[in-house]
Amino acid sequence: KTTATNNNKTTAANNNKTTATNNNTSTATNNNTTTAPYNDTTTATETPKPSNNTSNDNGKIQMSDNLFDFTFELDGVVYQLPCKYDDLTKNGWAMMASNCSDESKIQGGSFEQFTMVKDGHTIDVYIYNPSANVKPVKDCKVSGIYVSTNGQVNFAMAKGITIKSSVKDIKAAFGVPDYTDYIGIPSGYEYFIYYASEGSRYNAVEFYVTDDEYAIFTLLNFIEDEDD
Repeated sequence: KTTATNNNKTTAANNNKTTATNNNTSTATNNNTTTAPYNDTTTATETPKPSNNTSNDNGKIQMSDNLFDFTFELDGVVYQLPCKYDDLTKNGWAMMASNCSDESKIQGGSFEQFTMVKDGHTIDVYIYNPSANVKPVKDCKVSGIYVSTNGQVNFAMAKGITIKSSVKDIKAAFGVPDYTDYIGIPSGYEYFIYYASEGSRYNAVEFYVTDDEYAIFTLLNFIEDEDD
């Protein structure tokens, strides 16, 4: 169970509060503070387990049809969460805010949300420092990504789901969501979550979708390894 703390304003479409805290001053594109009351009784018909087998013989990440392998394709490049910060920068992504850089500090056991830009396209990333010590962004993990149709990115994930996929397509691919929120959600929109770890927003995939082709996808995979 991750203990990351964050007061960060996240971009999910509900008005709930996260259990995290964060002093981030980046130019993240959203302004609402979230934390779903993750007590929904809806359960998926079958929760896929991570396959942990997403690399080819050359060690290159390949797309997986398992949602909880957290693979995604961004502008033609395949990534897997968590990934290194420089996995993004070497493919042309850079901090958007002038007061943020790869030397920006993140407190131990916490994360920050930053907006990154490439060729006028934007994404938000969640940079996690699982250690007990303060570290610069470049030495931390990209443990989450937030993409929207407004960011104008080419984005795809498990089972061919893209940022333009409909609610029907998403649910057909991944089954009944583990959590659905209707409170405060505008008519025509749906907000729902699939949990990789039961009830944990830090290991989950969130969708905020309307069938008039507006969508927000948030993938979060806050995990630690022996090096942390």
